[in-house]
Amino acid sequence: MPKKIIIITAISSVLIALYFFANDISLIESHTQFANNDTQAPLLNSADTQTAVLPNTASVKTANQNTNSNGSTASAIERIRAIQERTQLQDSLLQDHEDFNRYPEGNAAIPDAEHDPVMQRYDIDERTTMNEDNNKGLTIWSDKKFYLNTDTVNIYAFVQDEEGNKLRTNFNAQLLGNQQRKIANLEFNTAGDNTYQTSLNLADFQSAQLSPGIYKVLINSPEHELTDALTFTLTQPDIELTGEFKEYIDSEGQLIIEVQVLVGASSQYYIQGSLYSSTSVPIGVSQASTQLNTGLHWLALNYSGLMIKDAGEAGPYVLKNVSLAKVTIPMMRTPLLQPGFTTESYGLDEFGG
Repeated sequence: MPKKIIIITAISSVLIALYFFANDISLIESHTQFANNDTQAPLLNSADTQTAVLPNTASVKTANQNTNSNGSTASAIERIRAIQERTQLQDSLLQDHEDFNRYPEGNAAIPDAEHDPVMQRYDIDERTTMNEDNNKGLTIWSDKKFYLNTDTVNIYAFVQDEEGNKLRTNFNAQLLGNQQRKIANLEFNTAGDNTYQTSLNLADFQSAQLSPGIYKVLINSPEHELTDALTFTLTQPDIELTGEFKEYIDSEGQLIIEVQVLVGASSQYYIQGSLYSSTSVPIGVSQASTQLNTGLHWLALNYSGLMIKDAGEAGPYVLKNVSLAKVTIPMMRTPLLQPGFTTESYGLDEFGG
């Protein structure tokens, strides 16, 4: 289900969004921030800044650890802890801080499937922009965030009045590249119920026209004087799963799942994977980053034994959702991967913590 975004101008909402944005840094994106100022979500890049979003649990943990190095987050937490009559928000921040530091770096529990950090990276954003009179709105979305050069981009739009009725209309649309360079005009056709669709077959373009990067689709309804834009990433991750996996419990009582990957270009790479029970109960997420040369490699996802115990779910476990990415500007992510690898059975008493 697409996440719906309403464009608003309330200063307080912007300030809150900026506060969470400043703290929403994951393990690999924090590395990239210092290296090349990449702003891929959770360090949002322009493909993901259709709105500022609340941070996911996997990313904020590392943000707190990074900022602890200069004492800013630690001192802020201590100031909140010293308050005698705290607000509910302050208590929630303290609890989140404790939760983020409960497990080793790169690990975070998943409270429910809706808040799986891997899935959140691929959530579709549905944008709604209102006109000046606030009585009509333009809603737009694409079917994915990340596309390979053989994929088809499907984009949808409709105009709705203040009573929720979708209106018949015509759209002008353009595909734009770097520095607002126009690449192509796009034609919307009806998809039923006054919802309109345009499709963009990326394979129809030459590599010189569409190189990997961020692209914008500018959509206008002249009749209703409504304009908005969405972005997507044409990705070339140069990494893929081979379908081979290993598993074991290490000397610290962690569950280690090793994932074999095939790398097509030497670069820094990132992996994030979410672990579930065999009955689809979310356990937690693990992430790691490493420099890889071309060829076959094994990447390890380390799942805290304490995190598994806290979930209260004995094995077998399922590696349900995986994101692979090449660290560039912007991040070159694979489409969402769901390998479905299932471990052996394990008792909770086999894990550390």
